[in-house]
Amino acid sequence: IMASQVSKTGVGVTIADASLDFTFGQGVLVGLRDAEVKVPGDVTAEVIFPRIEAPVDLSALMTGSIEFSKLEVDRPRIILTLPEQQRALPAMGSLMEAIDRVGALIENDFTTRQLEVVEIRNGEVDFLGALPRSVKGIDATI
Repeated sequence: IMASQVSKTGVGVTIADASLDFTFGQGVLVGLRDAEVKVPGDVTAEVIFPRIEAPVDLSALMTGSIEFSKLEVDRPRIILTLPEQQRALPAMGSLMEAIDRVGALIENDFTTRQLEVVEIRNGEVDFLGALPRSVKGIDATI
């Protein structure tokens, strides 16, 4: 359902596997495996999520609302594809536009879900193009 809702905005979303763990404490643990988000633009952005887990509030779920306060993301990878003829990193405006498009999707959906904390473990950002670059080992709590 989530993939089809986001895909309507021109952004491509695929989710290989989803699971629900009803033995998780006071709620339901939702797990997504091998999810991908592709955002078109001058600098195309692809975000790969090998594993995402979010504990969903069971009482809210019973009222038809999906709410979770925490999102755990393992090994996310952001791939920004630069035009081949561009040897230097593009102007910050183009990079920020790509990041803003991904961020807007996340913020829009997760704000309505009462998200308070995002934990990222072992993230990576790759810049593809004439001179590829990579930043690895990103751990963050947002």
